[in-house]
Amino acid sequence: MSSDDILDEVKKVADGYGLAKPDDISDIEWQTATTETKDLLVQIKELHKPLEDAYFEAVEDKNWERALLLYQRLVGVAHLCSINPTIWGEQERRTREFDFIIRAREWVEEVKELLAI
Repeated sequence: MSSDDILDEVKKVADGYGLAKPDDISDIEWQTATTETKDLLVQIKELHKPLEDAYFEAVEDKNWERALLLYQRLVGVAHLCSINPTIWGEQERRTREFDFIIRAREWVEEVKELLAI
């Protein structure tokens, strides 16, 4: 194993520990995921509680239009379908991850706009 291979492996492991892994993601998927996917998963996790709070506040205020918009984002959250490399081939895994990234970027942008972040 060359020193470049070792450095690449160390970087891959370090990238996996840079962000707090959400509970609903397996270790192997977390290690397999790109940095962007990991970042989006963390952002989704961090935005969920404020989004939920904003929804309950809109319901309490009887602001039904806002409550509906917030509810749609709560139930329409982007989920990462399995990217487990022991189950899926490289092409299918990449396709699934790419699809998640597109949906997650849109979801994060919409939620930030709704919450005025």
